[in-house]
Amino acid sequence: MHVMRILAGGLILLGTVSLGQAQNARIDAMGSCGIIEDYARVLGSPADIVYYPDQIQATGGGGLGLVIASKRMGDLLTLGGIGNHPGFLRSDFYANAIDAFDDLQDGTIPPDLPDGTAFPRIPHVILGIDLGAIQLGFDIFGELALSKYTFESSNDDNQDASARIYNVGTVVNANIDLDGITLSPLLGLGLPGIYAKSETIPQGGGAASTDELETEENFLLLGGLDGVFELNDLSLIVGAFYAHESYQFRTTEGGVSQTSSSYPAHFVDIYAGVVGQALGDLLWVAQYDFSLDIISENSQTEEESTIDRLHFLHAGLEKPLMNIWIFDQMIGRAGLEVQFSDQSINTDVSTEQTRINGSNTVTSVDPTVGLGLRRGGWRFDIVTRLSGWDGLVAGPPVAEGTLTFDFGGGEMRRPETTPSIPDQSPPAYEPESETEDFGTDGGFDF
Repeated sequence: MHVMRILAGGLILLGTVSLGQAQNARIDAMGSCGIIEDYARVLGSPADIVYYPDQIQATGGGGLGLVIASKRMGDLLTLGGIGNHPGFLRSDFYANAIDAFDDLQDGTIPPDLPDGTAFPRIPHVILGIDLGAIQLGFDIFGELALSKYTFESSNDDNQDASARIYNVGTVVNANIDLDGITLSPLLGLGLPGIYAKSETIPQGGGAASTDELETEENFLLLGGLDGVFELNDLSLIVGAFYAHESYQFRTTEGGVSQTSSSYPAHFVDIYAGVVGQALGDLLWVAQYDFSLDIISENSQTEEESTIDRLHFLHAGLEKPLMNIWIFDQMIGRAGLEVQFSDQSINTDVSTEQTRINGSNTVTSVDPTVGLGLRRGGWRFDIVTRLSGWDGLVAGPPVAEGTLTFDFGGGEMRRPETTPSIPDQSPPAYEPESETEDFGTDGGFDF
């Protein structure tokens, strides 16, 4: 069959997707099951962009979310981009960098430096290369926040301060098609850092003093491996993902340098799922995710680690109905996501060690329903979360909507394999045909 692919980063999305952030309305309506075929997987699996040429997709819900676009450039190359990418850092680097800059200039955060816990969302550039049995993908990113602050007064010292907080790097992955198995390795490298300078000019004149802030031992390492195994009419997907972040700050004030605590962080994600077909064209999926997050702060006298263990159970259903009213397809969806969590905090202070454990409890149960509409090259999907039901009259809110447009009308270039479960991806739009061609597998496309 054309094998369903999902990269470790694509499923866990570096911890963001399975933790409940929106990916798109279709995936979220199916209980956030990230192992289904979908355009949004390009977010964590850049090689998948070769399977989705000439498309654009935008998701919104309380504001504009992910925007994904791709364009095929000949037989080999596909170029694309992702707007509002959530970023690859999972620790508190951005917030800690702001705090360090705040300390450098005596507690005044410049009004033009975006506050918060993550970088302003800058588009990522995606490059896909199709080599037949192997597809390569590159995500090139340069996340950046800039600030410049000037204080001038005739009654006080003048101050100029500037900061540049950044994370630059690339993620590379491959989809390797073997006989009945697809392997998707991933490797990513990044360089998160800050450089800041604060200059004070005395009111009465004299030499200016300059303080500086920069990062040391700073790096981001990502790695993952995913496998898809065909078992008769089922697909078994298993994989693991690892991320390591590390950094510390060095300040130079009055010619004296000192180093802050170090901030190492480790993230491990393991997942497994099954996708199948029942009652003709009913798609079903079940998935389990486990995430281990270890975030530490280590000084010369104290080491503290916060350890979070997160378990997720996902289930989803999808059923298409053909030629309903003015639509080529009307697709009903339902899903459920259950999250369990456990936390411990370990503190080691030279002469003593303290451990605080949290209990393993159900922290959320999130049932969802959704609807998909398709006409020609246009597709519109919505999802609502039943856990947000606000009274009998008001009903549940629409959590988000996703609009997709296939502007190329060309067939997606999948490997030559034998179909056994339905193709879940949008077929080419053929306006001259009065009916849709759903292939010879008896399945359905979206």
